[in-house]
Amino acid sequence: MHAPWWDADETVTLLPQLDYIQEMRAGKAAVQMPDGMTPETLRALPEEERAQVVAQIEAATDESRIHIAILNEMIVASTLRYEPTPEQKAAGEPGDLFPLTLETLPQLGAENITYLLGEVQKVDARPDPAEGMDTATFRPGDPAPALREVPGPGEPADA
Repeated sequence: MHAPWWDADETVTLLPQLDYIQEMRAGKAAVQMPDGMTPETLRALPEEERAQVVAQIEAATDESRIHIAILNEMIVASTLRYEPTPEQKAAGEPGDLFPLTLETLPQLGAENITYLLGEVQKVDARPDPAEGMDTATFRPGDPAPALREVPGPGEPADA
């Protein structure tokens, strides 16, 4: 992809979509646990206390960190560059490549991040699971379809 305001040679390539592991990694990168808290210590807390800590974590999670973490997972390649230094300008050279990492992505600025997130939404557009569902054959409240018994080892299968 190429934003209209980028130099002609600047592009960013995105994955077509995130898989489950990448989504989990992005979510984990975006969440900030309280000091001294690990996922293991969180799971070990009594249920009520764990619920309180989870609510605090959710309230403290900045949505922009989630967006940056998703971008970090989806960007495959980039030729974005820093503005050239005076020396590079004098020599007619382009600026150095801008490394896109979890730490550097926020430095791109709101306009670039908004553009990239918009492109991510186009690329990662997934069908709504509710669309295309045949509501005539199954409605909430209908009895569940009969389950077929699976034969055990050595039992004949029904034809």
